[in-house]
Amino acid sequence: MAMYCEKTQLEHKKLELSRHPIFAEISSLHVLQRFMETHVFAVWDFMSLTKRLQQELTCTRLPWLPPTDAPAA
Repeated sequence: MAMYCEKTQLEHKKLELSRHPIFAEISSLHVLQRFMETHVFAVWDFMSLTKRLQQELTCTRLPWLPPTDAPAA
């Protein structure tokens, strides 16, 4: 039952996302390419901030390496 609820919620979110006003502005391949050229920097900026916060607030270190003794990890 829980999986059905998650699936329904996911479908609802997909529909909600597809109705976002930005998608009405993308009317050609050229416009899509221009959008992606700038959007990639917004995503990169957000992910950089997220990773920095993760490093500062948790015990995560970069680059991630597998443990030397996996069974003991």
